[in-house]
Amino acid sequence: MAARVAFGPLGWRLWQGSRNFSVCSSRSSTAKNGGLLLTNMKWVQFSNLHIDVPKDLTKPTITVSDEPDTLYKRLSVLVKGRDKTVLDSYEYFVALAAKELGISVKEHEPPRKIERFTLLKSVHVFKKHRVQYEMRALYRCLELEHLTGSTADVYLEYIQ
Repeated sequence: MAARVAFGPLGWRLWQGSRNFSVCSSRSSTAKNGGLLLTNMKWVQFSNLHIDVPKDLTKPTITVSDEPDTLYKRLSVLVKGRDKTVLDSYEYFVALAAKELGISVKEHEPPRKIERFTLLKSVHVFKKHRVQYEMRALYRCLELEHLTGSTADVYLEYIQ
């Protein structure tokens, strides 16, 4: 019982089935039955666990169209956020993805917008006792230049 508590449900099942647990150095015998390759290049076979993998995987078909691709001179993406470090990280990710696709990106930071709300502390009385709340929004504008329609679709879907 102590072993069941220490291992947990999955570990207990593997421990119970350890009599069916084999380590084989030959690859051909375990390749038929399925197994897991360890870092020391031995195959470990789990007889109690199995995974169903569909054998008839259909490959996606590629369609070719004769119509010309749309060309964009400039495409602007406005990113809005509340945290400066998150926006910096996202800007780095966008620039790295654009570099891989060969897209020129210009990044600039528009001025931030601060919304202030002033409310009474009490609903009905004490008008001179107020509370002020702020919501700060930071923006990043990314301008992509000289894109084809298919490249723009792939890039925008990736950075989403």
